[in-house]
Amino acid sequence: MVSQAKYIAENTSRDGPWQCGCRAVFLALNPMWGVKFFHTAQERNENHELQTEACKFGYAPPTGEYVNATPGYNGMPMWGFLTMVAKVDGDITCVERHKFGLAMRKECGIHNRDLTSYNVGIFEGELVCVDFSACGQPL
Repeated sequence: MVSQAKYIAENTSRDGPWQCGCRAVFLALNPMWGVKFFHTAQERNENHELQTEACKFGYAPPTGEYVNATPGYNGMPMWGFLTMVAKVDGDITCVERHKFGLAMRKECGIHNRDLTSYNVGIFEGELVCVDFSACGQPL
């Protein structure tokens, strides 16, 4: 799937179905899988590690392999990883997101300081985090 993801990313123009965040861009490859791209390998590695850990506790969609590419989004080398797709529509209330964040911090030690309505979604009927760029692990 890595070669397919790289091919799709490199041949999808900036006008394509990219979803842009502050620290990453996301491209859905199909209804089940997408790829998150970051500007540095370190950011990619940190986000992959946090999302993989959160997934073990049910707080994030599963992750896959690393994907390095020069996407059509910006023509610059980017570092990414495969991730299963969660439904993100912005309808999760502030109270639900706050309770979710507290539970994620308590159960798996990940403190996300940016649980906006577009950084959480639904995966297999459960609330999950889809953006780990503003996370830290408490001491």
